[in-house]
Amino acid sequence: DLVRRFGVDIVLVGEAEIERAVAVAFRSCAQVVECSGAVGIAALMIGAVSPARDGSTVVVVSGGNIDDDDLDDILARYP
Repeated sequence: DLVRRFGVDIVLVGEAEIERAVAVAFRSCAQVVECSGAVGIAALMIGAVSPARDGSTVVVVSGGNIDDDDLDDILARYP
């Protein structure tokens, strides 16, 4: 109901796009982000959502609870 009331769009992003966003956050921003926390970055990266034309665009990036081995694997796949 809130989604319809506030006109919120829902978009889908794939696991590969999310993993690439984890790598970008790490390499570009020195942020360790778990996959669920990188979904917003992924949506912007693939163009599923667009930045605001005027003003600021905010993406909530949360959660650093990613296994070290998983992060290493992602970083190896997306250099």
